[in-house]
Amino acid sequence: MARTTLLDKLRRMLTPRTAAREMRDNPVLKASVSCAAEIYGQTPLAELIDEQTQSALSRRLYLDLSEICNAREPRTRCRDKLVETMLRFAPFQVVMIPPPPTTDDSGLRELPGITGELQPRIEDLIEADTDLRTELEAYTEDQDTDATRHALRRSYWESYWFLESFNAARIQLGDTLDPGDWYRPFMHAACVTQEDLFRRELDLPPAFEADIAQVVVTAFSIYTDVVVSGADDPEREWHQYCETAGVPVMSADGAGSGT
Repeated sequence: MARTTLLDKLRRMLTPRTAAREMRDNPVLKASVSCAAEIYGQTPLAELIDEQTQSALSRRLYLDLSEICNAREPRTRCRDKLVETMLRFAPFQVVMIPPPPTTDDSGLRELPGITGELQPRIEDLIEADTDLRTELEAYTEDQDTDATRHALRRSYWESYWFLESFNAARIQLGDTLDPGDWYRPFMHAACVTQEDLFRRELDLPPAFEADIAQVVVTAFSIYTDVVVSGADDPEREWHQYCETAGVPVMSADGAGSGT
C-alpha cells in the first residue's frame, strides 16, 4: 500500500464521521489526529497487526486524543496520558535496545544508565518479570523465541505510536520549552528507572558506579513525579532537585529519537 494511501486510511479510521463537527471546532484535535496518522506511517505496525486490530487501536487513540483536547485542563490531561503511556513504553524500549556494536536507533544507549545489555537476556527477563510476561502473553500463546520477539515488537510499536501521538498533542497544546524540552529527558529518566528494575530482577550489577547507583536511580525516578506535578519546566525543576540533593546531573539533551 502506498504511503499516502495508508496515511489517508489511518486519518479516516482516526476520525469517525460523527466527529466531523468536533474536528472543525477543535483545531488542536484535528492537528493531533493528523500527526498520529503520520506517526503510524513511520512504524512497521501495518506488518505486525491485522486491519481489525488497526481499526480498534485507531478508535481508541482517537477517543484518547478527543478526551485530551476536550478536557477542562487539556495540558494536565495530556500529561496524565503521556506519563501513563511512557511508563508502559519504557520496559519495551530498554529491552529493544541492542548491545554494541549494533546501531541503536533510539539514541538512548549513549546516555547514562542505558546499556543495551538486556536484549540478549529477554527470555530470562520474561521469566523473571511477571508484568512483562503477562503483557506479552496477551498477544501470543506460543512460548517459542520467535513468537515472543514478535509480541515484543508489537507491544513496543503500539506503545510508541500512542506515546508519540500524545507528545504531538502536547506540542499542539503548547506544553513545551524553547530552547530545549523535557520530553526526551523524561523518556531517558523513565528508561533508566526501568533498566535498573530489570537489572535487579536479573541479578546484574547496576549500570552506574556502585557508590552512586542508588541515589542516581532514585533521582531519575523522581522525574516522573515532577512531570505529574504540573511543573512548567520539569527539566529545570529536576535539575534543581539534583543540585539540592547532591546528585550528579546527567542530561538527555541532544539525544536522538525513535528506534
